[in-house]
Amino acid sequence: MKLADLLFVVLVAGLIAACIAFHSLLSVTPKGETNCGNDCHCHQQRDCDKNCDCHQPELLVFTAPWCSVCHAEEPQIAKLEETHRIVRIDIDADPDLAHKYNIESVPTFIVRPNMSDELRTHDVEDVLAALKHEAQARNTAR
Repeated sequence: MKLADLLFVVLVAGLIAACIAFHSLLSVTPKGETNCGNDCHCHQQRDCDKNCDCHQPELLVFTAPWCSVCHAEEPQIAKLEETHRIVRIDIDADPDLAHKYNIESVPTFIVRPNMSDELRTHDVEDVLAALKHEAQARNTAR
């Protein structure tokens, strides 16, 4: 196999991996039987149009294995996973996605309530407050 052929194979494999990572980021769905509270009124994942906002991640968590602050905040993030759609991105394992979101330090949290506004923060307490505010806004809108 020529060097050019080998480079082409490596490039294609990298593109496929990037597409899979990006697709998994956009296709996160709630676990089990839940009523997501959005207009689609889905009670199970299979009942809902996967393109609706209710199945998009509410929180992106950019971390790294060497980040001690990330490890310290892990219990709070794990608790949030029980009620929110969260995608964790290891910046070392997926540098292209970290670059896409302009991640310069970890942890970085991007809160995306209803995909309309975005909060970028390094403080998990800001995340908790933003998600609580969003839940209150949803409850008063009903």
